[in-house]
Amino acid sequence: MKQCLYTGILSLAVIALFSCSSSTKMLQKGYYDSAIARSVQELKEKPDNKKEINVLAKAYKLANEQDNERIKFLKQSKEPQVWEEIYAGYSRLKYRQDMVKPLDAPILQAINFTPVDYDQDIIDSKRKAADFYIPFTRPSGPSDRRDGVRR
Repeated sequence: MKQCLYTGILSLAVIALFSCSSSTKMLQKGYYDSAIARSVQELKEKPDNKKEINVLAKAYKLANEQDNERIKFLKQSKEPQVWEEIYAGYSRLKYRQDMVKPLDAPILQAINFTPVDYDQDIIDSKRKAADFYIPFTRPSGPSDRRDGVRR
């Protein structure tokens, strides 16, 4: 769960760091979420900016592909400790979608936006991540107090 907080802070730091860079440069360097954020910001001001629409379409597609491929790989591993990273991936997908969703319909059409409901995937992965960590948080061994409460 801490990873989501770190991801959010990192995203804000990247956006702040590259606030003077163009969305095209961010896309070229692989900073897809920063490019998306910048393009969305620009398109709210100038909805007919074709360059920003193209950058948004490419960055949105690449970022989602990257997260979906990683999630698919992690699920195939069938290892229990991967659920926190899967949760973070679904959270990024939802955050990205929520960032783009308020744009005008012609822009959403141009970037081939199709809303996806990630809520159940987020809930399931969060629950499975918690199930993995719960055994590590429970105390083990006998209690040395009469009422059974540990110190």
